[in-house]
Amino acid sequence: MMELNYKIYALVEKITNNIRYIGLTKNPLKYRLSQHLRDRSINHKTNWIKKIGVDNIDIILIEDGIKTKEEICEREIFFI
Repeated sequence: MMELNYKIYALVEKITNNIRYIGLTKNPLKYRLSQHLRDRSINHKTNWIKKIGVDNIDIILIEDGIKTKEEICEREIFFI
């Protein structure tokens, strides 16, 4: 059985360096960022991305190597 490796990440506005979103994933960060940039739902995060433009958003790793869904959810809440 493959061991999971969850990550906590942040979406950052490049111009101001402000963290605007905290999330979790088990996928590579570049892939997760591409999912956010393709998201067409209407919510605070997608409105923010549309407003500042996809070229002004970066993704950064906050924490890595978390093995359980329970622990990753607790860590995500902590960082939010």
